[in-house]
Amino acid sequence: MVVVAVVVWFFMRESPAWTPNPQPLLPRITGALKLPLTWQMSFLNAIVFGGFVAFSTYLPKYLTTIYPEQVDQIGAGSRMGSFVIAAVIARPIGGVLADRLGPKLIASISRGAVAVLAWVVSLQPPEGIVTGVTFLAMAAALGAGMGAVFGWVPRLAPPDKVGSV
Repeated sequence: MVVVAVVVWFFMRESPAWTPNPQPLLPRITGALKLPLTWQMSFLNAIVFGGFVAFSTYLPKYLTTIYPEQVDQIGAGSRMGSFVIAAVIARPIGGVLADRLGPKLIASISRGAVAVLAWVVSLQPPEGIVTGVTFLAMAAALGAGMGAVFGWVPRLAPPDKVGSV
């Protein structure tokens, strides 16, 4: 991390189109909190990011409890790692899709997919391909949803409040 910090500090430059916001931090935040958009995007982000955190945290316990004969703690941890990686990879893909197809559509598809996949999980299918594909698809849907939400904010927020929102 230190190497990356040094590289960024010495070699990265700000965009020529970027201008710093001279307004103090507290007024910027309170101004953003007054916008209904801030609360709407926070709610959507809580669903997709909160779902990601909840499932990635709970997944090892779920697998070792529901499938104790097939999944040990090491296997459950590996699957949780795969879940996280799938979500991280899907996040920029969700952002690109939101840019091309619209963030509302991608966020809606993401939430719908998560609901369907959570229903599949609730059925406790036999451990194996079905559970693996289900959790990876859920991770991808949650990641794409996060990308869609982050792609939505700059479209709706006033330009001087995008960062605060």
